[in-house]
Amino acid sequence: MRCLPRLPVALEIECPIIYDDLLREIEFVARVDGDTIVGHGRPFGVFVALRHTAEVEREAGGFGRHLRSQKNSPYYFNPYGGQQRSFIEEFEKQVREKLVDRFEIKSLTFLDERVQSRGCGRPDWRETPLAYLLLAAKDGSVDQIPALYMDLDFVDSRGPVVLPVESQITLIDARPERVAPRPVAGLEVTQILDDREIAAGGSRWRSKQPAGDSCRSSPRSCGPASTDCASRKSRIRASP
Repeated sequence: MRCLPRLPVALEIECPIIYDDLLREIEFVARVDGDTIVGHGRPFGVFVALRHTAEVEREAGGFGRHLRSQKNSPYYFNPYGGQQRSFIEEFEKQVREKLVDRFEIKSLTFLDERVQSRGCGRPDWRETPLAYLLLAAKDGSVDQIPALYMDLDFVDSRGPVVLPVESQITLIDARPERVAPRPVAGLEVTQILDDREIAAGGSRWRSKQPAGDSCRSSPRSCGPASTDCASRKSRIRASP
């Protein structure tokens, strides 16, 4: 637990107690898209999301601000004070440090900062999707996805507060060389041809999948589209 700025001793003792209660209403989640029997050498997806109570979301003004890239918004002002951090840059670095030894990182896709929370099957709780990972285990000895974390910015009457939240370790089975293909239901894909470069010997295709339940049941090959197809920011980073 990190509370900023430096507080008197009495307040330092009180601060963790107050925010321990808050952390019971926030969960950082990294879960496999489908069956956890993923095999090795074959890509599979991982949803990265923040689960929280509706009340915390209202008080925080939503969590989409964590998806704002400082690289794309160099003049962004942090209303919570303190050092400006970027979840996108920090999480991308964390993924590489923690996963590159055991996994091939096929892609990492972040949602747009305008993302909206959705129900998660838990009364009074919501889920804000943040990113979608496309991974492939390098060999059959891989048995888990390590815990990942993010820092949340809050502010109270004493000043800015940083709350670290961490996901659970996810157990997987990478031993099979072959795994069953993922079923797809209600999948709709629109392909748009840009023929403006045909005269120069080239052309471009753009695929678009509408958001909805079909996105959440997309196959592994769809990768990032299965998180939120309507609005997203892609950062494809192949493993070295």
